Amino acid sequence: MSETSKQQNAEKSALETGKLSLEKRLLQRQLSVQGLLMAWLQAGSVLVALFGAILVFVVGFGQLRQGADNQAADRFDKALTRLASERADERMTGVSGLELFLSDGSPLLQKQALQFLINGLSMETDTRVRGAILDVLTDLSPGRPSQAALDVGLRTAVERNRSLTRSIVDNWPQRIAQEKKKTLAKFNITGLDLAQMGDEIPAKVLAALTTKQYLALLDSERGRFAELNPPEQLQLIGLRTAIQTLVARGATSDDFKDIYCEECDFSRAKSLDRTTFDGAYLADANFAHVSLRGASFRNADLGGTNFFGADLINADLRVNRRWDAGLRVNRRESPLGFGRHNLPLLECAKLGGADLSGQPLVLFFKEFDTTSVDELSYSIKLP
Repeated sequence: MSETSKQQNAEKSALETGKLSLEKRLLQRQLSVQGLLMAWLQAGSVLVALFGAILVFVVGFGQLRQGADNQAADRFDKALTRLASERADERMTGVSGLELFLSDGSPLLQKQALQFLINGLSMETDTRVRGAILDVLTDLSPGRPSQAALDVGLRTAVERNRSLTRSIVDNWPQRIAQEKKKTLAKFNITGLDLAQMGDEIPAKVLAALTTKQYLALLDSERGRFAELNPPEQLQLIGLRTAIQTLVARGATSDDFKDIYCEECDFSRAKSLDRTTFDGAYLADANFAHVSLRGASFRNADLGGTNFFGADLINADLRVNRRWDAGLRVNRRESPLGFGRHNLPLLECAKLGGADLSGQPLVLFFKEFDTTSVDELSYSIKLP
């Protein structure tokens, strides 16, 4: 072998030996604590980059969502501002604005929109705006708003109705007294000082009246909800309609105490088991075929209330009221509402365990007519 070949082989061996040495040192470094740590850091950097990308996406989506929520809140505030406007056309626009949130808004905004519409109805005196709010309630889509929103709306309507009803009932004696004084003022009775007279008319004043004057004085009597001032009348009817509409749309509540809901239709209610109607004014209301097991109607006005085919098992229909046993004067041509002792309609109802204590089920009338040749007539009412 030539010297050149030997030199080349030696150089090659030296290079291979150096390469092996470098590889050995690299392996030693990789297997060391620092090397393993670097390897883990390199692997973790991929996860960090992926997490960063996800974080950027989430933050960006959150910002978009926040922007949409801010826009919705701004539109909601504008609708409320319009609903509180003094102008009827602005309030109509506000009603339309809130209607959108009942179908497309968040559950929270659905509840708030329905509450504000009911509150607006309880104060609204314009027939167009009142009709627009009631139309919104009537046209609610199935499933929209949520059940929770419907229940909140019904509770709000019941509370507003109850508050207004109590106010009207509490002021009723004063209204009747004022009507009587207005009637007495027309008679120009000598020496009668109406300003000094209390709510009760003295017996000597009544004795001095002619028959015509006395009957005119009786005509000044009004039922609790008869001939209210227009704003109260509109608000009461609006809230009554809201209650029956929401019940028909599936809203539920177990508390209807002391509300005014004459002629309300509850026949489309899901169930009214164990519901409380104590002290409510429910004349001519419709509960036909409704489940009312364990429901309470204590001291409620049930004149003409329809319970046909209803399930009143274990229901409480007690009345703690002393019915008038004496003579009741009722002029047929006067809108007094006197003598409307209609009985609750209980035909085909399930009454097992029901308590009807004090509930009138048989009524006997003796009528005296001063305008015809008939001296008197009798009338008996039975279920």
